[in-house]
This record gives sequence, C-alpha cells and structure tokens, in this order.
Amino acid sequence: VDLAIGPGTSFSIEDIESMPSIARQIRDVIRTDPRVSLGRADNGAGSGINCLGGSSRSNAFTIDGSLAIDGFGLNEGTGTSARFAFPVPFDTVASTSVEFAPLDVQYSQFTGCAINIVTKPGSNEFHGSAFYLYNDEGLTGSKLEGDTVINDPFEDKNFGFDFSGPIIKDKLFFFVAYEETDEGGVQNSGPIGGGFANEDWLTVAEANEIKDVLLNQYGRDVGDIVRTLPQTSERTFVRLDWNINDEHRAELTYTQLEELNLDPDDLGFNGFSFRDNFENEGIDQDTLSLRLFSNWTDNLSTEFRYSTFDVTDIQGPSGGGEAQDPNPITRIQVEDGAGDPALISGPGFFRSANDLQYTIDQFKLSADYVFGDHTLTFGVEQETRDIFNLFIPNATGTITFDDVDALRNGTAAEFNINGSFTGVAADAAATFERDINSFYLQDEWQVSDAVTVVA
Repeated sequence: VDLAIGPGTSFSIEDIESMPSIARQIRDVIRTDPRVSLGRADNGAGSGINCLGGSSRSNAFTIDGSLAIDGFGLNEGTGTSARFAFPVPFDTVASTSVEFAPLDVQYSQFTGCAINIVTKPGSNEFHGSAFYLYNDEGLTGSKLEGDTVINDPFEDKNFGFDFSGPIIKDKLFFFVAYEETDEGGVQNSGPIGGGFANEDWLTVAEANEIKDVLLNQYGRDVGDIVRTLPQTSERTFVRLDWNINDEHRAELTYTQLEELNLDPDDLGFNGFSFRDNFENEGIDQDTLSLRLFSNWTDNLSTEFRYSTFDVTDIQGPSGGGEAQDPNPITRIQVEDGAGDPALISGPGFFRSANDLQYTIDQFKLSADYVFGDHTLTFGVEQETRDIFNLFIPNATGTITFDDVDALRNGTAAEFNINGSFTGVAADAAATFERDINSFYLQDEWQVSDAVTVVA
C-alpha cells in the first residue's frame, strides 16, 4: 500500500502473516500502531478501531479503494460494514494501511483515520489453502483465580478456504475465498431454578405456566427458554484480474456478507422473556466493484472505478410479527402484581416495525499527469446513498396485565399502540437520497530530494 504524505503506517503481507489474530481481523494488525486502540464492543462481537482517541464511526474504511463502512451508524462494535466479524475473508488481505492526516486531495470523509485493505490477485500459479478452528467448553478451563466458574455448553467454529490461479496465463486470473464463523454466546440470566448464572424474577414453573396460558388461551407459541445466543458470519469473495494489454488492466471484485445473531431485546426490561421476544440481528450485504487502470502515455495515467454496495440491515423479533408483516403480533406484558414487568411476549418495543435498507454507489474518474518535477492530479467523484428506514416503536401495540391471574382471565389493565397515520406501517418510513459530488485538482511539486510541496 502506497502512503500519502503524512503520518501513517503500512503493513505488507509478511507483516500480516507474522502477527497473531485470534479474531482473524485486520484490527489486530493495525493496533500495533500506537495511535490506534481497540474499544470494547457489545455481545463480544469484536472491538471498534479508535484512532487518536476518536470513535470508530469517524474512520474511513475501504477495500481496494471502495467504501466498506457502516453506512447508517448502527455497527458501533466494528465501525465497518460488518456487524460482528470482518467484511471479507481474512485470507484475501494482501496489505493494509492506516493513515491519520494524509496530504492528498483524494482523501475525505473522516476525522479519525483512513484504513484501506488491498486484496490478493490471482497469478500464473495455482494456489489454495484451508483452515479450521474449533473450541468448546471441554477445551476451556473451569477455574478462574482458583474459583470454579459456570461453564455452559458452547461451540465456536471458524473455517474457510481460498483458491487462486490463471484462467488464461499472463492474461486473466481469479481469486476466490470463503470464511464462516459460528459462535455460541451464553444467555447468563433466566428464571429461578433454570441453572442460569443470574436467576431472578420468575421460577421455571411460573414461566412455563404463563407459556401454557399464552398457548392455550391466546394461541401464541412463545418458544423455549433461551440458553445460547448463536452468532454466525459468512463471507464470500471473488476477484478477477484482466491484463487487457501492456497499457490497460481491469479488476472486478464481488463480496457477499451474511451475518446473524440472537440477542435479548426490550432495552431496560429486567424481567424474563421466551425466545419470541428475543431479537435477530445481522447484515445481508452485496458489493460489486469494477476498476480500470490505464497508462495512455509515459506521463498520463487514469483510474476509473465504480462500485455498488447494497445492504439489508436485520433487526427483527425472533418470533416474527412486526407491523409490516402479514400477521402482526401484539406484545403482551405480564406484571408481578406490584407494577413491575415480569414477562414480555411478542416483538420487542423497538422491533415491532423495523426495516432498514440502503445502497451506496460510488463513481470515480481521476488522472495523473507528470511534467518535469510536477505531478498533476485531477478528477471527479460521486457518492450516492439511497436509504429506506422504517422505525416505529410499539407499532403492534402492548397489552398489559397486572398479574398471571389477570392474563388467565383476560382482564387487561392497559393497551398502548403507535403507528402510521394511514394504518400502513411502511408509510411511516423515511426514504431519502444523498449525493456528494467532488471535483479536485492537486499539484505535487518535488522541489528537491528533501522538499515536496503539495497544493
């Protein structure tokens, strides 16, 4: 990776392969720069990259020059387009750089640092590799500083492969890779008598009694008592390199990211929920990028790049039933007789109408012209974000019962609901588009071997 003038660090493939990374993420490599630190993230999903003390959301993160950022601001754990893991298989990375204040007109839209990943191309030699990592409770210690700790059953798996080579020797090459992570977090709180690390609120017998009432009298299957929180991430990568002739070459890459995990929902709720009130959270993402590099003369070269980045953000109740679904489900809240919620069934308060989809399209055409001691850079770029965001708290309504007897008798204490004025949930969505058009001109003047002026 070539660095612009300014503070920054680059890491070659030799650097990357020699550094340990249990999570198989580039953050474990660039953290060796003292200006980079890693913050703690929720649900053990990883750590955000903090540069010079800033938030991970203030960074620019690119793969082969194309944006791979958190396009809406919900991935606070990573700051990238991936919610839990890494946007591409780790074995696709050929080099990376982290830059803090690059003096180059082509850098923009960050206040923390600019992190760029360069992926591996194919070559005239066929090459492949595979890996498999596994861990479970049997491979994990049961004592911490001499004290026995609860070690619930779990399985963590991480595996993948890559394969590359020529399609037409010296002309057309391919590189493909796949990586999957399957982890099992532990739900450490639950009803009394369930063997959880933290037991409170209801006994298992009381919870199952409510479950039977909801099934037999309300026709509602609330699912099981949740003990594990599965989390999966699948990353697929395909790259084609074409040496068109001695002056022109093209790169085409496609990446797919699919992530999903199960988490407790209803923030601030201290009671108990069956699976139907838990949240499915994740990302479905597809990225296509085309790059064309041309040398027109000994002094003039150009770069054309187009990429499209399509994301569906997953935030929905595990038991379904959002307001925009064909069969919406009303939330039921059962209190403990003293006015405190003891159990909730149905979509979470903030997951009762939640749908986020967005597309980021990028276009770039730039040129470098060298004359004497001057390198003139000029170009045009456009970034378009097209966003659909539906978010209605309590969109399916909440029926509150004072206690289990009131639930059994069908005597509700309160009913609240929010919704669209039209009665159609999707009509309350925000739909908007944002364009950024950039035109730039730069002169880099090599005054002497020791002095460079950039304007």
